[in-house]
Amino acid sequence: MANLVMDVAQKFNCRRIYTSGAAIAITHHSLNPKVWAVANNGALLSELRSYDNTILMSEVEGRGNQGSITGLNGLLIGVAKRRASTGSV
Repeated sequence: MANLVMDVAQKFNCRRIYTSGAAIAITHHSLNPKVWAVANNGALLSELRSYDNTILMSEVEGRGNQGSITGLNGLLIGVAKRRASTGSV
C-alpha cells in the first residue's frame, strides 16, 4: 500500500509527503494544542522546530533524535526516505 501511494506521489512529482494520525493526549479547550511531528530527513528537523505549535515525537518519547510512528503513516515516511536516497522519487 505504501509503495502504491508513493507511486502516485512520484507520478505527480511530489516533493514532500505528509501523513496525519491521532494520538491520545490530555487536552482542554483552554490549552494551546501542539502538533507532534517526525521527520525522515535531518534537514527537516530545524524547520519543524521553527513552528511554535510543534513538538518532535523523539522529544516526547525521550529517544534523542529517534521518533516513531506506526501503521501506514510510519511506513509512508520510511518508504519515502528509502526512495529519496535511491533517487526513485
